Amino acid sequence: MATSCIDEDIPSESIKKSLVPMQLHAEKFLLAHPYSLSTVKGVAAFVDGLQKCNTYLNDSPNKVFEALVPNLRQKNHFLRLHSLEILASFPKRPFVTDHAEIDWTDDLDEEPMRTRHSSASQSAGKTSTPTGPCDIIETLLKLESLPI
Repeated sequence: MATSCIDEDIPSESIKKSLVPMQLHAEKFLLAHPYSLSTVKGVAAFVDGLQKCNTYLNDSPNKVFEALVPNLRQKNHFLRLHSLEILASFPKRPFVTDHAEIDWTDDLDEEPMRTRHSSASQSAGKTSTPTGPCDIIETLLKLESLPI
């Protein structure tokens, strides 16, 4: 249904009336079966229809991100592609700027390098941290969409 609405010249209000009542069901189904290619592909097509109406799958994307990010490590190209399509439909997330919450002891091999780098940055009086919206999902989607 979602793809037929996109392919034809149907007004966005008609699409919205048809798709919005199904949002909750699509999200529940996706969260129940996040590793199913059929589910992810179907929800990606559904989300594409929602984008035509400037609507998101839900208002808090954290659960969807937690469910779909593991798919980005999968061998199946289409599972990665459709997962990225869903993730890219949400607003861009900001870079993490509060590094106090990060557990630096997780990877001890790189701890000295980070310490030297942060000391050099502090001595120069500048800290260079990315700010603004993070576009990694869109970048990954472009890479995954490239022909082989």
